[in-house]
This record gives sequence, C-alpha cells and structure tokens, in this order.
Amino acid sequence: MTVKDFFCNSDFEKVIPYLLKHGEKYRDSIPAFRKAFDIVRGMEAEPADDHEVYFKWSSEDYIPPYVYVHPGAFHDKPWSGIIGREVVVDEGIELDSIEHATALMLWELTFYGFTPSES
Repeated sequence: MTVKDFFCNSDFEKVIPYLLKHGEKYRDSIPAFRKAFDIVRGMEAEPADDHEVYFKWSSEDYIPPYVYVHPGAFHDKPWSGIIGREVVVDEGIELDSIEHATALMLWELTFYGFTPSES
C-alpha cells in the first residue's frame, strides 16, 4: 500500500488519539492536522520513485525503543511525490491499526507545516 492508500483507508477521528500520543500540546492543532489529512486524500500522487516509507524501531539509545517513520522519506520531495511511495513495515513491528500508521505518517508529513506550500 502507498502512503495515500493509508490515508484514504483511515478514519480521521480514529487517527486523533495517536496524534495526541506525541503530546497534548497538539490538541490545538487537530483542525490543521484534519486539513492536511484531507489535502492528502484529495491530492494526485506523482508516479512512484525508488524510495519507500519505512516503519522502523528507534535506535537502542532510546529507552524504551519506539516505532517511528523513517523521516528521510518525508522530507526530500513535495507531498505529491511522497504520497505515492510504498509503505514497508519492518519485521516484528505491529501497529495497532491503519490509523496508528496513518497518524505517524501525518505527524511526519506535517513536521514543517500543515500544507504542501508550508512544508
């Protein structure tokens, strides 16, 4: 599945609790996350490139290790070039739901801004 497939198959209301796991300070940003979520769902993806989006364990330096999205996959192209990438989940990683994965990708995608022009 591609990044966009995850967004199109997720319920935003179920994404919210996972976004808030990054911190309650993001509660005020829920409307902006919703806008970004809707933009991705309506956006046309560019043809896939040779990059994939990986869900990996954090390094062992972090205690406890946590699941994260490899950030390089989200900051080297405009959103339209990212959302067509295939998603790969490393062995041994179990995400709670498609919304869990979508929340992690949405958080990473919006790290620099909530719209493609801001990022």
